[in-house]
Amino acid sequence: MKALWIFTAVMFFISGCGKKGDAKNPSETPRNEPSQMKAPPPEKTTKKPAKKKTKDPVEKKTPIVKSTEKTMVPAEKITKLKPVTAHVPKKCVFKGLKYMDPEKLCAYVKKETFGVFTYLPTVQESMKKMKNQKPKKSKPKYEDDRRETTQDWDYPGYSFYYYLKKGKPNYLNSYYITKTFKGKTGCGIKIGSTPAEVLGSYGNVMDKDNRSNLESGDSESLIVVGDHYCGFLIVIKEGKVVSIRVGPTAL
Repeated sequence: MKALWIFTAVMFFISGCGKKGDAKNPSETPRNEPSQMKAPPPEKTTKKPAKKKTKDPVEKKTPIVKSTEKTMVPAEKITKLKPVTAHVPKKCVFKGLKYMDPEKLCAYVKKETFGVFTYLPTVQESMKKMKNQKPKKSKPKYEDDRRETTQDWDYPGYSFYYYLKKGKPNYLNSYYITKTFKGKTGCGIKIGSTPAEVLGSYGNVMDKDNRSNLESGDSESLIVVGDHYCGFLIVIKEGKVVSIRVGPTAL
Protein backbone atom coordinates (compact mmCIF):
# COMPACT_ATOMS: atom_id res chain seq x y z
CA MET A 1 0.00 0.00 0.00
CA LYS A 2 2.72 2.38 0.93
CA ALA A 3 4.47 1.63 -2.35
CA LEU A 4 1.27 2.25 -4.29
CA TRP A 5 0.73 5.53 -2.53
CA ILE A 6 4.25 6.74 -3.36
CA PHE A 7 3.85 5.74 -7.01
CA THR A 8 0.56 7.57 -7.19
CA ALA A 9 2.07 10.69 -5.64
CA VAL A 10 5.02 10.65 -8.02
CA MET A 11 2.75 10.31 -11.03
CA PHE A 12 0.58 13.11 -9.79
CA PHE A 13 3.59 15.30 -9.33
CA ILE A 14 4.90 14.53 -12.81
CA SER A 15 1.49 15.14 -14.29
CA GLY A 16 1.23 18.53 -12.58
CA CYS A 17 4.67 19.69 -13.78
CA GLY A 18 3.83 18.73 -17.29
CA LYS A 19 0.69 20.88 -17.31
CA LYS A 20 2.62 23.85 -15.97
CA GLY A 21 5.18 23.40 -18.67
CA ASP A 22 2.46 23.27 -21.30
CA ALA A 23 0.93 26.60 -20.15
CA LYS A 24 1.69 29.51 -22.42
CA ASN A 25 3.30 32.53 -20.98
CA PRO A 26 1.68 35.52 -22.53
CA SER A 27 4.94 37.43 -22.30
CA GLU A 28 6.88 34.79 -24.21
CA THR A 29 6.61 33.78 -27.80
CA PRO A 30 7.44 30.19 -28.72
CA ARG A 31 10.36 29.85 -31.03
CA ASN A 32 8.42 27.87 -33.59
CA GLU A 33 5.34 30.21 -33.68
CA PRO A 34 5.36 33.42 -35.64
CA SER A 35 4.88 36.55 -33.65
CA GLN A 36 1.29 37.59 -33.08
CA MET A 37 2.30 41.28 -32.90
CA LYS A 38 1.42 43.37 -35.90
CA ALA A 39 4.38 44.70 -37.80
CA PRO A 40 4.52 48.47 -38.01
CA PRO A 41 2.97 49.71 -41.25
CA PRO A 42 5.50 50.52 -43.93
CA GLU A 43 6.37 54.16 -44.19
CA LYS A 44 4.41 55.87 -46.87
CA THR A 45 6.66 57.37 -49.44
CA THR A 46 5.15 60.34 -51.13
CA LYS A 47 6.16 60.56 -54.73
CA LYS A 48 7.38 63.96 -55.72
CA PRO A 49 5.53 65.24 -58.75
CA ALA A 50 7.59 64.86 -61.83
CA LYS A 51 8.98 68.16 -63.05
CA LYS A 52 7.37 69.31 -66.20
CA LYS A 53 9.79 69.51 -69.00
CA THR A 54 10.08 73.10 -69.96
CA LYS A 55 11.26 74.07 -73.36
CA ASP A 56 14.29 76.21 -73.58
CA PRO A 57 13.23 79.79 -74.01
CA VAL A 58 13.19 80.66 -77.65
CA GLU A 59 15.04 83.82 -78.40
CA LYS A 60 12.86 86.39 -80.04
CA LYS A 61 14.01 87.01 -83.52
CA THR A 62 14.72 90.61 -84.16
CA PRO A 63 12.78 91.71 -87.19
CA ILE A 64 14.94 92.54 -90.14
CA VAL A 65 14.65 96.22 -90.86
CA LYS A 66 15.19 97.12 -94.45
CA SER A 67 17.71 99.82 -95.07
CA THR A 68 16.28 103.23 -95.82
CA GLU A 69 19.27 104.18 -97.87
CA LYS A 70 18.54 105.03 -101.45
CA THR A 71 19.30 102.28 -103.88
CA MET A 72 20.17 102.68 -107.50
CA VAL A 73 16.90 101.75 -109.12
CA PRO A 74 15.14 103.25 -112.14
CA ALA A 75 13.21 106.39 -111.29
CA GLU A 76 9.90 104.96 -112.51
CA LYS A 77 10.09 102.23 -109.84
CA ILE A 78 10.68 104.43 -106.79
CA THR A 79 7.93 106.98 -107.19
CA LYS A 80 4.64 106.63 -105.35
CA LEU A 81 3.15 109.82 -106.74
CA LYS A 82 0.80 109.19 -109.62
CA PRO A 83 1.43 111.57 -112.52
CA VAL A 84 -1.39 113.73 -113.84
CA THR A 85 -1.21 114.25 -117.60
CA ALA A 86 -4.56 115.78 -118.56
CA HIS A 87 -2.98 119.25 -118.73
CA VAL A 88 -0.04 118.21 -120.96
CA PRO A 89 -0.49 119.44 -124.56
CA LYS A 90 0.39 117.24 -127.50
CA LYS A 91 3.14 119.65 -128.55
CA CYS A 92 5.09 119.16 -125.29
CA VAL A 93 8.71 118.63 -126.40
CA PHE A 94 9.31 116.06 -123.62
CA LYS A 95 6.29 113.93 -124.38
CA GLY A 96 7.19 110.30 -125.10
CA LEU A 97 10.84 110.73 -124.12
CA LYS A 98 12.76 108.68 -121.55
CA TYR A 99 15.53 109.72 -119.19
CA MET A 100 18.72 110.41 -121.11
CA ASP A 101 22.15 111.90 -120.67
CA PRO A 102 21.81 115.61 -119.69
CA GLU A 103 23.94 116.69 -122.65
CA LYS A 104 21.49 115.03 -125.04
CA LEU A 105 18.52 116.31 -123.06
CA CYS A 106 19.82 119.86 -123.37
CA ALA A 107 18.63 120.01 -126.99
CA TYR A 108 15.04 119.42 -125.81
CA VAL A 109 15.38 121.82 -122.88
CA LYS A 110 16.28 124.64 -125.29
CA LYS A 111 13.05 123.98 -127.23
CA GLU A 112 10.83 124.42 -124.16
CA THR A 113 8.86 127.66 -123.88
CA PHE A 114 7.95 129.67 -120.79
CA GLY A 115 5.05 131.92 -121.65
CA VAL A 116 6.22 134.21 -124.47
CA PHE A 117 9.89 133.31 -124.10
CA THR A 118 12.11 130.45 -125.19
CA TYR A 119 14.71 128.84 -122.94
CA LEU A 120 17.23 131.73 -123.01
CA PRO A 121 16.35 134.67 -125.24
CA THR A 122 18.88 137.28 -126.18
CA VAL A 123 18.93 140.63 -124.42
CA GLN A 124 17.29 142.24 -127.44
CA GLU A 125 14.51 139.61 -127.57
CA SER A 126 13.77 139.94 -123.86
CA MET A 127 13.56 143.74 -124.05
CA LYS A 128 11.53 143.77 -127.26
CA LYS A 129 8.76 141.62 -125.80
CA MET A 130 8.69 143.76 -122.67
CA LYS A 131 9.08 147.14 -124.37
CA ASN A 132 5.63 148.34 -123.35
CA GLN A 133 6.34 147.72 -119.65
CA LYS A 134 8.71 149.54 -117.38
CA PRO A 135 11.00 147.24 -115.37
CA LYS A 136 11.84 147.60 -111.72
CA LYS A 137 15.64 147.49 -111.59
CA SER A 138 17.79 146.44 -108.65
CA LYS A 139 21.03 148.16 -107.75
CA PRO A 140 23.98 146.92 -109.84
CA LYS A 141 26.03 144.35 -107.91
CA TYR A 142 29.65 143.50 -108.58
CA GLU A 143 30.49 139.78 -108.32
CA ASP A 144 34.09 139.15 -107.31
CA ASP A 145 34.21 135.55 -108.51
CA ARG A 146 33.18 136.46 -112.05
CA ARG A 147 34.48 140.02 -112.01
CA GLU A 148 31.26 141.21 -113.53
CA THR A 149 28.38 143.41 -112.51
CA THR A 150 24.85 142.03 -112.43
CA GLN A 151 21.39 143.57 -112.23
CA ASP A 152 17.82 142.26 -111.90
CA TRP A 153 15.06 143.67 -114.11
CA ASP A 154 11.64 142.76 -112.77
CA TYR A 155 8.53 142.70 -114.96
CA PRO A 156 5.05 141.30 -114.24
CA GLY A 157 5.55 137.53 -114.26
CA TYR A 158 9.30 137.66 -115.07
CA SER A 159 12.57 138.66 -113.42
CA PHE A 160 15.60 138.87 -115.73
CA TYR A 161 19.13 138.43 -114.41
CA TYR A 162 21.48 140.44 -116.65
CA TYR A 163 25.23 140.84 -116.73
CA LEU A 164 26.11 144.45 -117.46
CA LYS A 165 28.71 146.07 -119.61
CA LYS A 166 29.24 149.79 -119.24
CA GLY A 167 26.04 149.96 -117.21
CA LYS A 168 23.85 148.24 -119.81
CA PRO A 169 22.64 144.63 -120.14
CA ASN A 170 25.25 142.66 -122.04
CA TYR A 171 23.79 139.14 -121.86
CA LEU A 172 21.04 137.27 -120.08
CA ASN A 173 22.28 134.70 -117.57
CA SER A 174 18.86 133.40 -116.48
CA TYR A 175 15.37 134.54 -115.61
CA TYR A 176 12.63 133.65 -113.15
CA ILE A 177 8.97 132.89 -113.64
CA THR A 178 7.44 134.70 -110.66
CA LYS A 179 4.15 134.46 -108.79
CA THR A 180 2.48 137.04 -111.07
CA PHE A 181 3.13 134.88 -114.15
CA LYS A 182 -0.14 134.24 -116.01
CA GLY A 183 1.10 131.90 -118.71
CA LYS A 184 2.23 128.29 -118.90
CA THR A 185 5.27 126.36 -119.99
CA GLY A 186 5.19 124.47 -123.26
CA CYS A 187 4.30 121.33 -121.27
CA GLY A 188 1.44 122.95 -119.36
CA ILE A 189 3.02 123.94 -115.99
CA LYS A 190 2.00 127.22 -114.39
CA ILE A 191 2.22 128.95 -111.03
CA GLY A 192 0.07 126.86 -108.68
CA SER A 193 0.58 123.53 -110.49
CA THR A 194 0.81 120.45 -108.27
CA PRO A 195 3.70 117.97 -107.93
CA ALA A 196 1.56 115.36 -109.72
CA GLU A 197 1.18 117.72 -112.69
CA VAL A 198 4.92 118.45 -112.73
CA LEU A 199 5.51 114.70 -112.74
CA GLY A 200 3.09 114.31 -115.63
CA SER A 201 4.90 116.98 -117.65
CA TYR A 202 8.56 116.25 -116.91
CA GLY A 203 8.77 113.08 -114.80
CA ASN A 204 9.77 110.88 -117.72
CA VAL A 205 13.04 112.80 -118.21
CA MET A 206 13.92 113.33 -114.52
CA ASP A 207 16.61 111.36 -112.73
CA LYS A 208 15.73 109.33 -109.63
CA ASP A 209 16.88 111.99 -107.16
CA ASN A 210 14.57 114.64 -108.58
CA ARG A 211 11.71 112.14 -108.76
CA SER A 212 12.31 111.32 -105.08
CA ASN A 213 12.36 115.02 -104.16
CA LEU A 214 9.14 115.56 -106.05
CA GLU A 215 7.25 112.82 -104.20
CA SER A 216 8.81 113.47 -100.78
CA GLY A 217 6.01 115.76 -99.63
CA ASP A 218 8.49 118.20 -98.11
CA SER A 219 7.28 121.73 -97.51
CA GLU A 220 9.80 122.90 -100.11
CA SER A 221 11.26 120.98 -103.06
CA LEU A 222 13.69 122.02 -105.78
CA ILE A 223 13.20 120.01 -108.97
CA VAL A 224 15.74 120.20 -111.80
CA VAL A 225 14.73 119.31 -115.35
CA GLY A 226 17.92 118.78 -117.34
CA ASP A 227 20.92 119.68 -115.20
CA HIS A 228 22.46 122.73 -113.52
CA TYR A 229 24.25 123.79 -116.72
CA CYS A 230 21.40 123.34 -119.19
CA GLY A 231 18.03 123.07 -117.53
CA PHE A 232 15.43 124.79 -115.41
CA LEU A 233 14.63 124.66 -111.72
CA ILE A 234 11.05 124.29 -110.48
CA VAL A 235 10.44 125.52 -106.92
CA ILE A 236 7.56 123.87 -105.05
CA LYS A 237 6.30 125.09 -101.68
CA GLU A 238 3.37 123.65 -99.74
CA GLY A 239 2.40 121.44 -102.67
CA LYS A 240 2.30 124.22 -105.29
CA VAL A 241 4.70 125.56 -107.92
CA VAL A 242 5.73 129.07 -106.79
CA SER A 243 8.53 129.89 -109.26
CA ILE A 244 10.72 128.53 -112.06
CA ARG A 245 14.30 129.52 -112.73
CA VAL A 246 15.18 129.19 -116.40
CA GLY A 247 18.84 128.92 -117.32
CA PRO A 248 22.03 127.54 -115.79
CA THR A 249 21.74 127.39 -112.01
CA ALA A 250 25.36 126.36 -111.39
CA LEU A 251 26.67 129.80 -112.31
